Amino acid sequence: LEIQKKIAAILDKADELRQNDKKILEKYDQLAQSVFQEMFGDPEKNEKKWPLNRLDQLCKKITDGTHQSPKFKNEGIPFLFVSNIQNNSINYDTNKYISEEEYLTLTKSTPIEVGDLLLTIVGSIGNPAIVTNPKRFCFQRHIAHLKPNKELINIYFLHAVLQTQFVKRQIYILARGVAQKTLNLKELKSIEIIYPPLHEQNKFENIIHQIGIQRHLSEISMNKSHDLFQSLLQRAFKGELG
Repeated sequence: LEIQKKIAAILDKADELRQNDKKILEKYDQLAQSVFQEMFGDPEKNEKKWPLNRLDQLCKKITDGTHQSPKFKNEGIPFLFVSNIQNNSINYDTNKYISEEEYLTLTKSTPIEVGDLLLTIVGSIGNPAIVTNPKRFCFQRHIAHLKPNKELINIYFLHAVLQTQFVKRQIYILARGVAQKTLNLKELKSIEIIYPPLHEQNKFENIIHQIGIQRHLSEISMNKSHDLFQSLLQRAFKGELG
């Protein structure tokens, strides 16, 4: 019994460390939202009287993923789905791949580039993600593809404003369907966002970048604490924590 208590105490401590790291990550996410609110206010109330602009006035192009049914391969270039847009970022883990030739065909008219923005528009709608990795990939038509005009709007500001309740409310009003909500491209283009001066948007990016650096360090710490917990758990089952 004493050995069991000792093992339980070790695992509890490791789990506490893991949970604390998780909470710190959540705090960094909340901090980014707080910075947005501090700089630009609540878009719903628009106390700072920012002008409003439609998305299609601020983007060079708004389209969506392929409407074709790809010929999937066991390896090659990743093909992503709505489920790959997680926590407002892109998860490249997939078991669907396409060939080099098909990738070139599908992205010929609209190349996927760093600085573009993806937005889920079918099912789990309204989740944005910035393309930050030059890694090549392709995606289904349930994901919209926005190419912002960098002379008019900062991608990090756009990413943040799309997560506000002001925009989410518009999305849910414009979306069609009951069982599976769908936001078509025409409605997406008509969505309005607050539009502060570009230099203010750029200041926001600089702050978000600094938060991102600290968040990444915390993420590394969380992964280490998770690995530690799993390692201790395995050792406990093997009777190596006596």
